[in-house]
Amino acid sequence: MSAGQPVRPRPRVLVVDDQPANLLILEYQLRELDCDVELAADGAQALEKAGAQPFDLILLDCQLPDLDGYAVAERIRAHESGTGAHMPILAISSATDDEHQQRVMASGMDGMLTKPIREDVLRDLLALWCDRADDVQAHMPVTAAVGRDLWSVYLESLDEDLERLAHAIAAADLEGLRHAAHRIKGAALAVEQGTIAQRAGALEAVLKQAAAIPIDAPDTLAELRRQRDNLRAGSTAG
Repeated sequence: MSAGQPVRPRPRVLVVDDQPANLLILEYQLRELDCDVELAADGAQALEKAGAQPFDLILLDCQLPDLDGYAVAERIRAHESGTGAHMPILAISSATDDEHQQRVMASGMDGMLTKPIREDVLRDLLALWCDRADDVQAHMPVTAAVGRDLWSVYLESLDEDLERLAHAIAAADLEGLRHAAHRIKGAALAVEQGTIAQRAGALEAVLKQAAAIPIDAPDTLAELRRQRDNLRAGSTAG
C-alpha cells in the first residue's frame, strides 16, 4: 500500500464447520489473507454470531450436526428480510451433486465452494465479495505451515469420527453413519490423505442409496482404523 493511501478495514469472515481440522486450516488461510475471522462449530453458534454482528463473508458447511447449513442460510435470509442487509454466504462442502447445488441456491446462498479450498481461491473470493485487492502474497502450503498442530487436531478428530462410525453401525443408525463418513472424507481431503478420503467417500456414496447399514460397513471401519493406526505410527516415528 502506498504512502497516504487510506487503510481499508480488514474483511470480517465467519467460518462455520463442525470439523476441527477444516476450521483450523480455513482460519489460518484467512488470517494469512489479512482477514478478521470468527469460527462456529454448529448451526446454533453460526446463527448467534451472524445475528450479533455483520460479516463481509460467511463460509458455511452444509453438513452440520444440529441444524444443516441450508437451514442456517434460510434463517439468516429471513432475519435480513426487509432490512436491506445481505451478507454473502458461500456453501463449503465436499459434495458436488445436483441435489446439493439446488439446495444451496434454494436456501438463499450466493454460491458454493468444493473442499478442500485452496488459498488462491479464497484470495479471489475476497477480491470479489469483499472488494479486496489481490495484493496479498502467496504463502507456503497450509498443511506445512500449520504443521504438527493441524496433524494433532486431525488425528484427534479422526479418532472421534471413527467412534461415531462404530456407534452408528452398532445402532443401525443410517443417518449417523452417513454423517460420520462425510466428516471423515472432508477432513482427509483437507490434510491430503487421499486413501482415507477415497474409502470414506465410497462408503458415503453407497449410503446415499442404502435403506439399511451395508453388510461390509464393519470391514470399512476396520480398514479406516488400520489406516489411522498407520498414520499415528508414522507420526510417532517422525
